[in-house]
Amino acid sequence: MLSFLIAIFSSQIRATAADTTTCPNSICIQVHTDPTTGKIIITGKKVITPKIVKPPVVITHPRPLPKPIPKPIPKPIIKPKPITPNNNYRRTYTYHPRATTPKKAIVKKPTNLADQLTAYLPHGVISTAPANDPVINLPVSFWSNLNNTFHSIVTILGVLVNLNLNASYQWDFGDGTTINSNNGGSAYPNSNITHIYKEPGNYQIKLKVEWSGNWIYSGITSFIPGGSIVQNYQRLLVVHKAPSDFVQ
Repeated sequence: MLSFLIAIFSSQIRATAADTTTCPNSICIQVHTDPTTGKIIITGKKVITPKIVKPPVVITHPRPLPKPIPKPIPKPIIKPKPITPNNNYRRTYTYHPRATTPKKAIVKKPTNLADQLTAYLPHGVISTAPANDPVINLPVSFWSNLNNTFHSIVTILGVLVNLNLNASYQWDFGDGTTINSNNGGSAYPNSNITHIYKEPGNYQIKLKVEWSGNWIYSGITSFIPGGSIVQNYQRLLVVHKAPSDFVQ
């Protein structure tokens, strides 16, 4: 955006179509225009398909005959020797606390299954030549610094989405004259949009730019629903009388 912005900008959208979603693989992408902010909304969602668990295969075999169990041989019983108690003996115990290692907290990172990006269109200004104090009966050149096309590649959930939009222009010169064009004009001396004012005065110049286009994901091209994005610009132009010289 130029620092000497002199145009007043506003955005609106004509909502006409429904949203569409493209899911060529496990990631679904949806692109549409926002009816209130004049933005392009790109939404992605990862589709998780449940795994199919196959039942275990049970192999049956003929049951073998049980093995004979041998009879146990009795062991001789040995009587223990009698224990003479010792009243003077006392066992002492020393307590040692058991060392414990604190468990580390397990932090689970969230899985980003859905993401949303917003693509903004560029803003422009209205320029004229002459820039100041144009006069009547001489052509005034008009142009905007906007490109005729807008291309952008965004990454959402690890996939690429291509946006392609084209602009159409409508010029209002403030005296009742309007011009429709598919380009924003060119700077002087290569001007292709000009106008001649017949009367001096203050004229409110208005420019309406409409953006529409398509988006591409995984080789599939789809129209961007939601309606055209409309940008409005305006500026004041003061037209003067032509100077006159008297020759005697």
